[in-house]
Amino acid sequence: MTLLQHHETEFDVQKMLDRFLADAPFLRDFPFPRMSFLTPFCDVYEKDGKYFVELSAPGYDAKDISIEVTGATVTVNGQFVELPEHKNLKYYKRQIPRGTFTRTVTLPQDIDPQFVDATMHNGLLTLALTPVKPIVPKKIAINSA
Repeated sequence: MTLLQHHETEFDVQKMLDRFLADAPFLRDFPFPRMSFLTPFCDVYEKDGKYFVELSAPGYDAKDISIEVTGATVTVNGQFVELPEHKNLKYYKRQIPRGTFTRTVTLPQDIDPQFVDATMHNGLLTLALTPVKPIVPKKIAINSA
């Protein structure tokens, strides 16, 4: 039996779009806001009876991120504050995510907002979320008089 190797062709939409925009004479001097909205990558997992949400937010300061917990829904909002020395530069390529983002995650159980722990380290926001204890039905005996 002979194994054939398949050489993948490079198909990069970002490169194609950059090339199109660079070649479009009517768009050359138009100041495109790059990445005005983002959806950061996240991991959601369960460990030791808690839910964890890890969200990638490199370049964002913890003070520029807000977290809201409503029932089983966790919403994270972030605002990237551009450095003043970078505001009026003529960019030839912009790929670093900037701007605002919103990421909403729905978990299998309601979360107790009193027991949410958020830490940020090296651009990784980690939320430790404690679920509300499930309601266990209780049988009620009826007394007869």
